[in-house]
Amino acid sequence: MQQQQTISQLRFLPVEATDLEHLAQLEQDLFEDPWSVEMMRTELNNGMVTAVKALDHADRLLGYYFIQIVAEEAELHNIAVVPHLQGQGFGRYLLLHAMRSCRDSGAGKIHLEVRESNSAARGLYESMDFKIVGKRKQYYYMQAEDAILYSRELNELV
Repeated sequence: MQQQQTISQLRFLPVEATDLEHLAQLEQDLFEDPWSVEMMRTELNNGMVTAVKALDHADRLLGYYFIQIVAEEAELHNIAVVPHLQGQGFGRYLLLHAMRSCRDSGAGKIHLEVRESNSAARGLYESMDFKIVGKRKQYYYMQAEDAILYSRELNELV
């Protein structure tokens, strides 16, 4: 019930420069190799990247994503969900929003990479019909971990 109320009251808005400190703090809380404020600022200033935040009815940050669309292909650069909503379907909803945004902007395919050890994220992507298309050896330098590459067609999205 709480999740349904949260999802039904969501607002998706562009990430602004004033949001970056808050997003970077969430990154610190969630990831072994978090994006810094400067990394996010670089993404935000890239004219081909779209950054979106999800807010609840009280303007609390629930999640965000960064995507880039080049020609007919999109790449999910980053996606994050606040800890108390993880495992409740919110990540699926946020990813679906990102995928629809890509499709509506003309992309026919979306790509992403994820740590090989991130079983929760990999499970989400695979449950949403993403297919493994490759691997980048020791892509993540902090812990020398491989990245698994995923891809998915967007034309069959509802």
